[in-house]
Amino acid sequence: MCAGAAAVALAITTAFVGVRDGGHASTTHFVAASAGAPTPATEPAQPDRPVPSASRSSIRSSGPHVVPAAVGKKPECRLALPSGVWALDVTAARALTMITAGAYRDNIPVATAALAFERAMDQKHLRRVPTPSGAKRMLRHKYRHLPPTWALDSVLALYDPRTLTCATTVRQLPREEMLTNGLTMRAQTMLFAWWAAYGGRVIGGFAPGGVFAGHIDHSAHYEGRAVDISFPTKDPDNNRRGWLLANWLVAQADYLQVATIIFDDHLWSALHSAEGWRPYMHPSGNMTDPTMRHLDHIHVDVEHGLPDGLPPGVAAAWAAWAARSGNPVPPAVAQAMQPTTPAARPPAAAVQRPPAPAAPRPPHSGSAPAPAPGAAGPAGPTPAPARPGIPPLLPPVSRPGPGSPVGR
Repeated sequence: MCAGAAAVALAITTAFVGVRDGGHASTTHFVAASAGAPTPATEPAQPDRPVPSASRSSIRSSGPHVVPAAVGKKPECRLALPSGVWALDVTAARALTMITAGAYRDNIPVATAALAFERAMDQKHLRRVPTPSGAKRMLRHKYRHLPPTWALDSVLALYDPRTLTCATTVRQLPREEMLTNGLTMRAQTMLFAWWAAYGGRVIGGFAPGGVFAGHIDHSAHYEGRAVDISFPTKDPDNNRRGWLLANWLVAQADYLQVATIIFDDHLWSALHSAEGWRPYMHPSGNMTDPTMRHLDHIHVDVEHGLPDGLPPGVAAAWAAWAARSGNPVPPAVAQAMQPTTPAARPPAAAVQRPPAPAAPRPPHSGSAPAPAPGAAGPAGPTPAPARPGIPPLLPPVSRPGPGSPVGR
């Protein structure tokens, strides 16, 4: 992200956002995510981009409606198409959502987005997730043919409700403290990421120093891990705009460590990601307030991290990454890496020494013949006399290896 864009995005996160007693941020107190100094606003700073119609009869494409072959050895994502469900890996899902969001952001036709996605899927040896600027370059490419129907169906499906879901894993991460702007570093990174890929929206749910009221008990907003993104219901197209961003967040969830997404009476969570989108009801049971039903905004929060410190292996990996990249070590990692004082060892028990050998017996006398050397006598075997000129055998000595302290 360029310095100007980063400064604008930082200004977004440092603006005050009011909350409403009903349980979530009020639309009238959201902050405009646009260039310049952020000011409280009731409308986005720039007009909303047009969205493609729910009917695709006016968009030309080539080929029939088909479900493409599964992408990847273990596809983590599922995309609902008019002809069936397509299984694709998270790389393809992220590329599709990044290209489609970029086309919406720059007001580029969906047919061009479908062609860019087709090109991204054809370059299998160079398959990677395009950045927002990389998606823009792909969308500016001059294409000379009609988009394939499967690619166009994939792009248009992202504007529909609950069409994309991905199975992710909840990773072991360090707990983060709230920054001065009221967000944790993970939440701020997530905010910058969708703002760069999708474009500015009116946002809320956080404030410098944190918010302490206006949400349900133990809300992620109180920890600085959540952001609310406004999509007022007075514009009927905002539902399709919101689902495009919600599907984008699902595809990027593993990369951005997204924990929960709530929108339009439905919820997606990383913990239950295998179940996809599930019906959502506010804990208060209110089914009439559009804010509590999340009809007018997207709630998205990130992982909170482990409360009791990191496992040694995870802490070591974080410390190694910080050393390579020059970034500061997070406090949770530094705490986990501190050496612990070993417990005092108990006093060693007294060494039990073997009893001293018995004194040698006198030479055998009497009528009984003397036992042969080495034969067992009344008190055990008689040692054989040492042969002259040959030293007695010594116990075997273990030779130190190259890794032992003696061998260095």
